[in-house]
Amino acid sequence: MNKLALSALIAMTMFSAIAQDRAFLSKSEVEALANGKKWNHVRSPDQHKVLWDLRSGGNLFANNFSSNSSDTGSWLVNDIGQLCVKWRGRSVNRCVAVLKEGDKFKLVDSADLNGQYADLSVE
Repeated sequence: MNKLALSALIAMTMFSAIAQDRAFLSKSEVEALANGKKWNHVRSPDQHKVLWDLRSGGNLFANNFSSNSSDTGSWLVNDIGQLCVKWRGRSVNRCVAVLKEGDKFKLVDSADLNGQYADLSVE
């Protein structure tokens, strides 16, 4: 088994183990929540207020209202239900899982599935 396949298998196994303790949304649920919608979120690390306009077809437009900056890119939902963004500008490419806690949504960075990246509301 090559290193990439092994890494993917380990990541999926770790995600599955953590996901059993947290109510992460499935791929189809994240796609429905994202496609053609606007995600407003407040990032936990810096409290920046950010809007991701997730267009049908995979285009993404973003505004960071706290730093008065914007970027464009593309998005997709991977096989384990994480929304992945690839930016054209200087923003950091990342994948996020969506966690539902009661009637609220939270974004969790795939680099730390035990943490929290942002509080999320959807338009």
